Amino acid sequence: VDSKKLDPKITENNCTAIRSNKIPLTLCMSESTWATSRKLDRYHEYNFVSKKPTEIYAALIPERAFIGGKLLREAILANARSQASLEGVRVLRDSKRVLNGQVWNQIEYSMKVADTRFFLLNIYKSEKGKGTAQFLIFTAAESPEALIKVADGVSIKFD
Repeated sequence: VDSKKLDPKITENNCTAIRSNKIPLTLCMSESTWATSRKLDRYHEYNFVSKKPTEIYAALIPERAFIGGKLLREAILANARSQASLEGVRVLRDSKRVLNGQVWNQIEYSMKVADTRFFLLNIYKSEKGKGTAQFLIFTAAESPEALIKVADGVSIKFD
């Protein structure tokens, strides 16, 4: 379990606190790692682009519904499979990450869309009475290890 102790309310650590408008959630983004990007579609409440390396992107996907157990993981992979080529989705690693004392699930996977291989890292959690959150980080230009490194510039917390 990777342990990250950033408190989203502490901004003196080069951290910008961003509150979800949909669920009781605070996302803390390292200002040295991330910049806010334009909205991609209706499912992403916020979108981000990494500053270095510059070709890593992220999105906050909040939902009011509670999606418990392994169902959320399976839904994430089913959604990825719906976008992937026949080659499909390959799970690289499942793990956990502790953020602000809360245990978050983490799945690293790759998928090919047309002729492009994407690497994705999805940090996700669902809490009864609060909803579901996914923080999806993805790239086609960098390695899976680069995703883990930029993920260290993020802290998430259900309020």
